[in-house]
Amino acid sequence: MPIRIFDADRKWITEEEILWQEGTELTRLLCEHLGVYPGWDGLVNHAQYEDVKARVEAGRERFVEDMSETDEERKLWREVFPYPI
Repeated sequence: MPIRIFDADRKWITEEEILWQEGTELTRLLCEHLGVYPGWDGLVNHAQYEDVKARVEAGRERFVEDMSETDEERKLWREVFPYPI
């Protein structure tokens, strides 16, 4: 039996796909700013901790500045930043 998709469902699926694509692009940009590979989970070797921490701090600020136009937007991006500093 074929699956029936109603117009409201189709609209929701399309909207979710757009959000997924945007999230994927934001993840790619964030990894680019941090200088890490996509899928990085934040774990680092103890010997590299201070270096990576400094890179993440600098990358976070570049990312926040690139993505924000106002102080409120900067504040929100810092609050949702996935890697604690």
